Amino acid sequence: MFKDRKELTGSIFVQLTDAYKTIDFYNGTKATFHDLLRTDERDYPEDAIREALLNAIVHRDYSFSGSTFINLYSDRLEIISLGGLVSGLSLEAAMMEASQPRNEKLARLFYRMKLIEAYGTGISKIISCYKGLPVQPKFENVEGAFRVILPNTHAQELSVEDEKYLRILRLFENQKRNHPK
Repeated sequence: MFKDRKELTGSIFVQLTDAYKTIDFYNGTKATFHDLLRTDERDYPEDAIREALLNAIVHRDYSFSGSTFINLYSDRLEIISLGGLVSGLSLEAAMMEASQPRNEKLARLFYRMKLIEAYGTGISKIISCYKGLPVQPKFENVEGAFRVILPNTHAQELSVEDEKYLRILRLFENQKRNHPK
């Protein structure tokens, strides 16, 4: 189910801040208990969000006039950046930490500001955030755009409200089966 769409505009730092705030607003928390200890887990790993956002801003093609988009759904978060991978760099190579920064000065600035740690490690960091989980991130590269899809780690679990609606739907289905026209 679609929740929200955020178009990133303004300065690079405004885009980064606004995007992170928007995602954080929708990034729910699930509490689990082990004996007496409570553990909170976010729907989307925060390190994966951070890496995906930084990659979208640092590596986008600014010769395009369009915006970077964030699409929030109940089961996933999509970040779409214009430009796709640099010509000659395949998705497979990028997943092996091969790096060819499109915006070298911007990448160096983000590195000096300690926003990024190293070149070429973003995708592997995102993947490692989902290690051992039943859902995995996806990366799609087409001419002119790159999309990162971060799955909601708790999307398979139904909320109490969803359970209520499912029970009502099952009652209607049973009623229909038992009393056909």
